[in-house]
Amino acid sequence: MDTVAPVPLSRPLRVLMVALNFHPEPTGSGVYNGDLAFWLAERGHRVEVVTAPPHYPGWRRHPAYRYGRWMRERVHGVEVFRCPILLPSTPRGMRRIVFLASFAASAAPVALARARVLRPDWVVCVEPTLLSLPLGLAAARTARARLWYHVDDIELVAAATIDGMRAFAGAARGLYSALVARADVVSTITETMRERLVDLGARPERCRLVPRWIEPAGFDREAGMRLREQLGVPSEHPLVLYAGGMGAKQGIEQLAPLVECVEASTVRFVFCGNGPLRRLLDERLGGDPRVRLLDPLPDAEYRALMAAADVHLLLQRADTTVFCMPSKLSAMLATEGVIVAQAAAGSELARLLEGIAWVVEPGDVVGLATTVERAIAERAHPRDQTLEARRRLLAAWERRSVLARVEGEMVARVD
Repeated sequence: MDTVAPVPLSRPLRVLMVALNFHPEPTGSGVYNGDLAFWLAERGHRVEVVTAPPHYPGWRRHPAYRYGRWMRERVHGVEVFRCPILLPSTPRGMRRIVFLASFAASAAPVALARARVLRPDWVVCVEPTLLSLPLGLAAARTARARLWYHVDDIELVAAATIDGMRAFAGAARGLYSALVARADVVSTITETMRERLVDLGARPERCRLVPRWIEPAGFDREAGMRLREQLGVPSEHPLVLYAGGMGAKQGIEQLAPLVECVEASTVRFVFCGNGPLRRLLDERLGGDPRVRLLDPLPDAEYRALMAAADVHLLLQRADTTVFCMPSKLSAMLATEGVIVAQAAAGSELARLLEGIAWVVEPGDVVGLATTVERAIAERAHPRDQTLEARRRLLAAWERRSVLARVEGEMVARVD
């Protein structure tokens, strides 16, 4: 139950969100976009969302939604407008650009129309996609509203690392800088990303840090052990878990070599998720008796699975770890499992995990396997300082405190 005191306000806020990803997507930014919208609605504010049909992380169509037409639904007190998209089976290169452009084109008339009808106090737009920035700015100007721009992933930085996209990233930088400077608030999930956004044109005094929050309740070890039994994993066998997206940027290609490097026959691996690289795991590991491959689970089962793990895997590619703060880390902190993470030396993620996790350089599969084996051997003897460091970070990312700060700033800037 929500125990945060109401924020004094003469009337409820009106909020229009423009976000590519939204509920019921089980992982990624859609989870947090949905949670913010639902939180504000539960607190009595009027919230509308312009979004796409669910498609992440599997890049597959959800049977309950239409992808070639506009839809309207009401979810947990939030009015949701779903806009058509051209959904690729593999989101790479030009196909990804066409996909993003299709959302921007179909969402633009809806966002502008809702801005005129709702007359929001705030327009909240989320990157990805960066195309939501000009759309959100136009909607805010239409309604004379304030613009809150939240950045989960700096797409210009990612584009600059991809062959064929560098020219686009360079050409788009000037326009991006001009637009992001006009946002009333720019928030992001790490200090490194905040600094980069300032470099890209965001005004320092308007930048905020909004970490990926976590609701710590529900990660029950007993429920986890019951789920282990259902999965056929004896309690005496160590369980190594990866749960999350299965795309290129998550370093999923390391999972099969990792399994092959860990020789102990008693170790069990559970890989839960979906994405473009899932089929590679099915092909390479589908016949291994030590491995279970699961599709994304409903929230209660997901929390039980996280609680069941003895060792959590936090994988990263070397070219993404500098700006990355994986959402799955929040859930790991709420469990008893040992965290084995890949993070580049000197990165914000590596500094954050000091004293909390076993850290390995990205791409080092042999080192990853060795560290997993060490973590399994010592999992029953966690250090007091490690547990305390995890508790402090978990408290800083606790859902109600983070969302209350967001709501409080919205209210303070309006009333």
